[in-house]
Amino acid sequence: MDDDDLLLRGLRGELAALEEELRVRGELADDHARVAVALRRELDGMQAELAQVRRELARTRFVTEFAERLASIEDAGRRGAYVDLLEAYAHPAPLTDRVELGSSLARALDAHESRLRGVQLTCRLDDEVGLHGARRELGLVWSALIANAADALAGAGTLTVFTARAGAWLAVSFLDDGPGLPPPILAALFEPFVTSRPPSLNLGVGLYLARCFVERHAGRVELESAPGRTRVTVALPVGPSG
Repeated sequence: MDDDDLLLRGLRGELAALEEELRVRGELADDHARVAVALRRELDGMQAELAQVRRELARTRFVTEFAERLASIEDAGRRGAYVDLLEAYAHPAPLTDRVELGSSLARALDAHESRLRGVQLTCRLDDEVGLHGARRELGLVWSALIANAADALAGAGTLTVFTARAGAWLAVSFLDDGPGLPPPILAALFEPFVTSRPPSLNLGVGLYLARCFVERHAGRVELESAPGRTRVTVALPVGPSG
């Protein structure tokens, strides 16, 4: 065997050793990558659980404070409405009811007939449009928005309630010509316990819970207000069978 053969044999041996080292390192790298992925999944799961715990804690705190403040409401009718809101929030219903939008809104308006006395009411409701959701929750959304408009109008002015459809979305709008909302209240109106009225008359939770119910239906609430014109619009996805 000549020197060239010995050199080639040596090089082949070094190459084999290098390949083996690279193979081992590759396996280690794969192991490290698998461990990192597993750790990431575990951390993500822990973060999700922590977020859920925080949501439940905030929910519990809200329900507790809501119940405590309820005692300050002097009017029995309003107190009963708040109890309905609290029960619906504390015990969410499945989103499986077929809700005919026009009928749902008409029932809510009828229930507030006495509070709307003196108000010129105009309705443009589409009786052909419906969606699947929690009938009670959506009824409470309409009630909260109607009550808010009635309080703002105080027995005078106009309230217009109308529905519209744009593609896969339904919009329900409540438009009144009341005095409007001051900017500090407007900016925080959908937060809990925010109100411009005395606590013996209003807890400041109706619009907050209305937003919670709408968001549970994958919808959104939009608000714009100026002196003489306040409009609240609830947008809800119709779904394929709407």
